[in-house]
Amino acid sequence: APSGLTRASDADLAATHRAAVDALAASQRALASVPRGSAASAVVTKIGMRINQVARVHCVVHERAAQLTALLREPAVAGEAVPAAPGEGLVAAPVSLGAAALARRLALQAASLVDQNPAAAVPLGAVAATVADALGPALGLGLWRMILAEVHAACPATVPFQPPRPPDASANAYRLLLGYRAGPGGRPEPKEKYYNRQAGYMALYAALLQCGARYEIAYGCDCDDHGP
Repeated sequence: APSGLTRASDADLAATHRAAVDALAASQRALASVPRGSAASAVVTKIGMRINQVARVHCVVHERAAQLTALLREPAVAGEAVPAAPGEGLVAAPVSLGAAALARRLALQAASLVDQNPAAAVPLGAVAATVADALGPALGLGLWRMILAEVHAACPATVPFQPPRPPDASANAYRLLLGYRAGPGGRPEPKEKYYNRQAGYMALYAALLQCGARYEIAYGCDCDDHGP
């Protein structure tokens, strides 16, 4: 392999994907348990609003990043949503409820917008890296871990990993395992929708790698090129 690069084994890549899926499941449980009308719910809503307002304007990126940093420091969302758990390719830091909410909204925004405008991934990645850097290691690495978990779980190609097809799985069941969404009657959605969403995740991941390298954010892997 070229100097500075490492080659992970299939088992390591599978472990990275599994760690991402487990972290995402824990995050979704924590977010679903937030009581409506609570202080935490209000902060989570504001986080979503700020992500929706991210635009490809330098001052807007820094303004939204500052606002999101302040929101993630709110005591109402400081509680642990995902416990610390070492995983291949993921930092082991615990994830706060606020970080889980930001990562969820960021991933959804990329999946819905980036396929129409790939450049939209750049300000999203810049906001994520700026917030993670501003929060410092205690909270910032937890945010970074959760963002990577969202992307790796939704788009295994970013690990890179190809989930194996179970011997008894039908073609449709395997598509759902790969990340297709279930449509009417439980059948997978049209492949065009799936491909567009995967392109959004890939574009966001590329932006995260670029923006994260600028701030020298640790990715939890052994390579020194900050690559996947």
